[in-house]
Amino acid sequence: MKSIKTKLLVLVLSLVACVILGISAIAVITASNSLLDTAEVTMESMVTQGVHVVSSRLEWQKSVLETIATNDYWLDDTLSLEQKFIKSQKYISNNKYIKLGYSDLRGNIQFSNGTSGEISDRDYFIKAAEGETYGSTPFMSRTEGIMVVVYSTPVKRNGTIVGVLTATKDSAEISNIVNDITFGETGKAFMLEGTGIKIAHYDNELIQNQDNDLVNVEEDPSLKELVKLEERMISGEVGSGSYTYKGQEKFLVFSPVDGTNWSLAVAVEKSELLSELNELILRIVVTSSIFLIIAFVLVVFITNSIIRRIKLAIRYIEPVASGDFSVPISEKHLMIKDEIGQMIKAIHTMQQSVKSMLKLVTSNSAEIDADAQSLSAVSEELSAASNVMSNSIQEVARGTVSQSESLATVTESLSVFAGNINQIAKDVESIDTNAKEIRQLSNNSNEKIHSLADSVVATNSSFQRFEKGMESLGANLDKINEITNLINSISEQTNLLSLNAAIEAARAGESGKGFAVVADEIRKLAEQSRESSVNISALIADIQGENTTMITATDMISKEITQQTDIIHETLDSFQIIVKAVEEVLPKIDTVNNATYKINQEKDEILSRVEDLSAISQETSAASEEITASTEEIASSSEDVANSAANLGLRTKEMLMEVEKFKL
Repeated sequence: MKSIKTKLLVLVLSLVACVILGISAIAVITASNSLLDTAEVTMESMVTQGVHVVSSRLEWQKSVLETIATNDYWLDDTLSLEQKFIKSQKYISNNKYIKLGYSDLRGNIQFSNGTSGEISDRDYFIKAAEGETYGSTPFMSRTEGIMVVVYSTPVKRNGTIVGVLTATKDSAEISNIVNDITFGETGKAFMLEGTGIKIAHYDNELIQNQDNDLVNVEEDPSLKELVKLEERMISGEVGSGSYTYKGQEKFLVFSPVDGTNWSLAVAVEKSELLSELNELILRIVVTSSIFLIIAFVLVVFITNSIIRRIKLAIRYIEPVASGDFSVPISEKHLMIKDEIGQMIKAIHTMQQSVKSMLKLVTSNSAEIDADAQSLSAVSEELSAASNVMSNSIQEVARGTVSQSESLATVTESLSVFAGNINQIAKDVESIDTNAKEIRQLSNNSNEKIHSLADSVVATNSSFQRFEKGMESLGANLDKINEITNLINSISEQTNLLSLNAAIEAARAGESGKGFAVVADEIRKLAEQSRESSVNISALIADIQGENTTMITATDMISKEITQQTDIIHETLDSFQIIVKAVEEVLPKIDTVNNATYKINQEKDEILSRVEDLSAISQETSAASEEITASTEEIASSSEDVANSAANLGLRTKEMLMEVEKFKL
């Protein structure tokens, strides 16, 4: 059978271990999510900046081409296209154009490298012919054999479009911008156009092959997660997500490029984002181990303190249970103020009460035994007297002289017998009184044990009210935790709003700097609010764990009080047995008392008959048979008295043997 100490240690330490493991798991999950959230915010900022750079570069290229188109020589009909291209050579060199082109409104185009073509179906021609300066999506040039971007702008004469000017550039410029965007060691960027084709990528081969995962997924199902994200990219969404590529789990953040159908994304391996998590886990394991050891020491200390006091009470209860009421209780232990101290005081009170009762029972039993022996002696004398009477009656038959002498002897014997009978009656009455006093003492002790049981029940009721108070505390902590979660949610929304404000401030340029500073301060305040709410949540979680531990501990103490109540009830049952034994003795004493009273009555009758014999001695012979019969009745009565006395002595010895089992 496991001790209470072992059970408490196992239960409390298991609970503490579960709480620590649960908190550690929550901390790891929270840290993991926090790392991912931080990385996502940083990557979103990088993507936003990358999108801004790409958009700015596109706009700058458009503005340069618009500047070139405003030169008057494009409208000088006296100059040939070759001469116009020569005049534009500095622009071609400075901007690293592959070639310039000039097209009429029918789509017939001449290039600065001497080639020509027809571009009426090209989107960059159509947009420019409609009056818009445009930059095409990178595409594979059949003549150049590389991926190129074509910028186009209308050439106007007095506000009327008379032609289209184009500039062809190597798309590597855009790809280089994207390739310069990195995150950590594994974070790289790529860019898709509206159909899913990669137009900028850290793997240039994919660009040259015009790789498209929306097509590749039909042959490689492992690309499904990536394709779902790329579909969101080409639909113009801003977002993030996780996917697995070539066995590596990656995290992706993406955003559309303003004014185009392009979308820029940055992907990084998740293992790098969570690299700091291993060190955190190690710290959590070390910290948890330290707290577990501290909890173990505290539990052992508290358990030892409780068990030591319980064993102290058991040390006094065990002798009482075995019948030894001689073990003294230390005054120091009687001064203990807690429930165990009250138990020890109750044991002391019970010990003194039972000891007094048993001493009285022992004393009265000795007197009863002495009286029983006296009654037995009287019975023997009565039997002897009966024999004398019988002999006297026989002598009466032989002669009147002997009859007179025998009558005198009988009278004398009966006088002695009468005195003995009176004494027996008094002694039996005294025995009856003492037995009733024993029963009264037993009932008083029984009531005290009942009072002790009621006290323990009241103590248990107090513990139950304490447990309800602890449960109410746990409910209030849950409400505080809900409020903290609400604060955390508001902080996150504020942080998101500050981020959006920062983006809008960046778009506003120089005029939005002041607004950006305010947005940044708001973001910092939101972050501080979120961190504070997280700390509060952690503290509340700790308090809830300790509150649960205290509830469990009070449950265990309540169970122990219940066990002690059962022990008190067992003691109460023992006293019930003692009371029952006393109740069984009382009827037997009443029987002896009645028998003594009957003998006293028969004694009076015998004396009356002897007096009659003295008065009518002349009729002695005729009445001899009657006297003989009376003598036989006396002998029979004396035997009954002797048997009753022997039975009373036996019962008294049995009661003394039971009392001697108790050590006083």
